[in-house]
Amino acid sequence: MWIEALAERRNPSRERFEIRDTQGEVLLVLPFSEIAEISPAPRRSPWSFGSLQKNMDQAVSLQGEVRRQIDVARKRLSETKESLARLDAIMSAQSGR
Repeated sequence: MWIEALAERRNPSRERFEIRDTQGEVLLVLPFSEIAEISPAPRRSPWSFGSLQKNMDQAVSLQGEVRRQIDVARKRLSETKESLARLDAIMSAQSGR
C-alpha cells in the first residue's frame, strides 16, 4: 500500500486503515504513519565479550571522572561557605561599631 501511494504521488503517511462493522460504521481508524513507526528495529548482532569489556571499562572510567568532579564541587562549595562565613563576620563587626 505504501508503494502504491507513492506511485500515485500521494503522501503515504496520510493514508489510514478504517475498520468497520457489518453496517459500515467506522469502529477504528488507524493512521498509516503509526503503523510505519511501529516497524521492528533492525536486528543487531549479539555483543562480543570484547565489546562488552570495552563498554564496561569506559563506564568505570566515566564513573571515576564523575566522582572526581563531585569531589571538586564539594571542595569549592566548602570554600565558598567558609568565605561567606568570613564575610558575614566582617559585615557583622562593621555594623556593630
